[in-house]
Amino acid sequence: MLKLKKILKNILIFIIYSNTYLSIGASIVALVSAKLLGLPVNWLILFIPFSASMLIYNLNRYTDVIEDSINVPQRVYFIYKYGKLFIFSGIIMYIISLIYSFIINFTMFIFTLLPVVIAFIYSVLRLKRYLS
Repeated sequence: MLKLKKILKNILIFIIYSNTYLSIGASIVALVSAKLLGLPVNWLILFIPFSASMLIYNLNRYTDVIEDSINVPQRVYFIYKYGKLFIFSGIIMYIISLIYSFIINFTMFIFTLLPVVIAFIYSVLRLKRYLS
């Protein structure tokens, strides 16, 4: 029982600190929107918000290590241990999304590209310093 509890705790920590739950949430918003609009569900389209969220949130977590070391030190340990892996996998997933969106049409490609460009300016180029 104690081992099961530890396994469940580790799974929960992984889901939270890897930003998987946020990425699933982004896909759920897209799914609900499609359903409410009466559109057919395209699972590859739902992958776009998932991959963009994974990349954006993990990139932001990685660039906010100093702030998080004060506020959420457990997350910093997780980021040091797995951060590069999640950024790399986020980049791979996002590239797949970009390729797919480009195949659909160029407008879709631009809309898929835009959130990560904004997040890059905000997190990596540190625009957030000047906005807060």
